[in-house]
Amino acid sequence: MMTQEAILYYADHPADFVEDLLHVTPDKNQRAILDSVAKNQMTSVRSGHGIGKSAVEAWTVIWFMSTRPFPKIPCTAPTQHQLFDILWAEISKWLRNNKALERELMWTKEKVYMKQYPEEWFAVARTASKPDALQGFHADDILYIIDEASGVDDKVFEPVLGALSTPGARLLMCGNPTQLSGFFYDSHHKNRGSYTTFHVDGRNSSRVSDDFVKTIIQMYGEDSDVFRVRVAGEFPRQENDVFIPLPLVEKSIMTEWTEPARPVHIDIGCDVARYGDDRTVIGYKVDEKAMFYKRKSGQDLMQTADGNVYRVLSRYFGIDVPIDSTEGKKTFTALAGEVLDKSRPADYNQAIMDFGAVQCTPQSPNCLFCPLSGSCRALSEGKVQQLPVKQHRTKTTNRYFNYIYVRMGVHTLIHKRTEDDIWKNLFELPLVETEKDLSEEEFLACPQFHALFAEGEVRMVRILLRGVKHVLSHRVIYTNFYEVTLPDNSSSFSSYQRVAVEDLGRYAVPRLIHAFLEKYV
Repeated sequence: MMTQEAILYYADHPADFVEDLLHVTPDKNQRAILDSVAKNQMTSVRSGHGIGKSAVEAWTVIWFMSTRPFPKIPCTAPTQHQLFDILWAEISKWLRNNKALERELMWTKEKVYMKQYPEEWFAVARTASKPDALQGFHADDILYIIDEASGVDDKVFEPVLGALSTPGARLLMCGNPTQLSGFFYDSHHKNRGSYTTFHVDGRNSSRVSDDFVKTIIQMYGEDSDVFRVRVAGEFPRQENDVFIPLPLVEKSIMTEWTEPARPVHIDIGCDVARYGDDRTVIGYKVDEKAMFYKRKSGQDLMQTADGNVYRVLSRYFGIDVPIDSTEGKKTFTALAGEVLDKSRPADYNQAIMDFGAVQCTPQSPNCLFCPLSGSCRALSEGKVQQLPVKQHRTKTTNRYFNYIYVRMGVHTLIHKRTEDDIWKNLFELPLVETEKDLSEEEFLACPQFHALFAEGEVRMVRILLRGVKHVLSHRVIYTNFYEVTLPDNSSSFSSYQRVAVEDLGRYAVPRLIHAFLEKYV
């Protein structure tokens, strides 16, 4: 049993408690989070995968129980697996075989409690599947632990706010930032003034291996949302299951409204193709002028469905028979029949098609969030990108882009792609496309680059980023980014549009450009 003096000291020094009582040394990020819970009411942590969040949450629970009288500690997470198999198992790990704590604390599958006061001094696990998961807890010292907070419904958070009115109340939220809305998202954005927030990039954590980071980059790309969420600890750029992504809505809200000279009538529609010769079209009409935002042809609705199903089956069962061969069609048709839920065939078919369209996608399957990852043959054998096999794969071509970010005082330069090519009608930086990847010296000597400048004008040029790989369905773009500094009154790049740097966010740009601007501008 700790002395009263020790309890008073450790109450304000959780990191020292962890070192002295649990015999482990927190890293700098973990220490900062622990100290924040001791000093601040509300702490919110967004991070990449594997930085030690569960350990911090477990240490916080044990520390709070050991240094507060009659505390109550409700713990929740979106799923039973996350709550019991990860968080609760982590708590049990640190209590097990700890002689100092074993004398005082008991733990079960759902509860940790002080031996003398099981109903008054405890931590309890409650899954966030019900809105009332965190209701009914009252104490002078109460600590809410919310794991993978991005996936917890806002209704679960509502009773927490009322409880936090007492001085001894604390809230610790941790998680990968997977959602662009909700309580957790707001704690790092519009409500961040009320929280002590932490952002832990996995690349800056000693607990995250270089191999993990390299694997994510190889599978998804460094500019992908999977990399942003699972490694960098950043919120994704867009949610996949919405027609109009939230970032686009937010950009619209922040755009200054200009009253039109006359009333304008706008119609927006989507026509889904049923047969192979038809086109799926998303379009809009301003007054009587129709415009098309996106077209997809050569693939009907039923073909898409079949492709999704075959892809899921091929990866899950590890089948390398070509899906577009006669043998493959027979194999997958028979297998689809075998695994069909005969009692609910319609629900099953819709579910597996949606799973292939949203989760097990062709280019960037979301394996890290997949509920079937534990039994997927392709994932266990490292063959996700190789399956399914096709006899006649679409030929992929390489293109080599050199983008130039121009600084002219507070202005920069952009132009709109109008040719019938990738990213038509999107804005981009000045571009020099070459037949091969050029070294910095080769590019600076290239005639296309020199042709952009007014004769005799002094400029400063430096390389910002080399070898960025951007994968599209039919081509791979290898990109270098350069910075050019010119006088405010420069006559170079005369064919490009001059815009204020602070206004760049108003222009729709390709994802490749967006990632660059977000990082370097």
